Amino acid sequence: MKTLSIFVTLLVMGTTIFITSCDRQATVVVEPDGSRQGIAPIAVVEGRLKFADSQTFGKSLGELYKNANFDEWEKQFKGFTSLRAAYKRIDMEEIATNPASLKAVEAIVRKESSADGDSYDRAIVDPLLATLVSDNGLLQVGDSLYKIRDDQVRMTHIKYADEIDNPNSIHVLVRIPSKYRQAKGGRIAGIAEDDQYETISYYFDGRQHRYKSNGWALKYWFQNYRSTGVRVNHQRKGTFGWSWSNAFDWSATGYWYITYNTTPPIPVVSIPSLSVSLPYETDEFVPYYYYESPYSTSAHVYAYCSWHSTGRDGQDHYYAHYLDTDF
Repeated sequence: MKTLSIFVTLLVMGTTIFITSCDRQATVVVEPDGSRQGIAPIAVVEGRLKFADSQTFGKSLGELYKNANFDEWEKQFKGFTSLRAAYKRIDMEEIATNPASLKAVEAIVRKESSADGDSYDRAIVDPLLATLVSDNGLLQVGDSLYKIRDDQVRMTHIKYADEIDNPNSIHVLVRIPSKYRQAKGGRIAGIAEDDQYETISYYFDGRQHRYKSNGWALKYWFQNYRSTGVRVNHQRKGTFGWSWSNAFDWSATGYWYITYNTTPPIPVVSIPSLSVSLPYETDEFVPYYYYESPYSTSAHVYAYCSWHSTGRDGQDHYYAHYLDTDF
């Protein structure tokens, strides 16, 4: 799916990397090019990433942020496939026509149905978090095991790992992430700010195409993880629903402000002029995001983002998002 993403992530961060065999206690140290000395360990255990503790998890986020290339970062961990990478490999027609196939990838895919047809989005909208979570939806920090989607987070002690798929277990805590959609959204070109449009459709080569755009602010209720941003997907409608389709010449402008809700408010992000562009097609584009150590207080995002893209019809398409909410 061709995607433009602008997102902000709030939490702790750095990384030294350890890969641990699933069957043995031996640990192999991996020092990627450019990595800093003294970074805390990460291990691959039964296909998921295990972070030694909360500090390691936070530092690792910082390392991933500095790396910026999610695919290259992930390659360091043999035996691990992220939810983000697994989503790219899914046969959308297969899961649309075979309920058993959809059930098999429910940790990766979120089905969205509308009068305009079904679409199958990634289960975690935040691409950074989707890079840390495994293809079966799992992530481990210390002795805490998490199964994570945008619509639900389950957590348990590692000794009850075999119960993580049972939300009714007394050993599994289930939390619903706090969700805040864009306060305002509207297409540019003279349409009022309080008009809300989530899709822009057009026809080309006998098929319907669309841009599907949404703003989000999420508090996931694990490790104080919060994120906010804007994401745009370009899709083409087939006989089974909506699937990926290339779009071109992505660019975005706007501003981004985040403050902690203290007295007085503490500024965290202050970008009066956000300007990003990508002159070619891409699977997922992240022009800007931010991270910070977690605070117990809530934060507030006040942002505006307008994006532009050239569709397969050769025409310019625009959309604007306005974010103004606590999260």
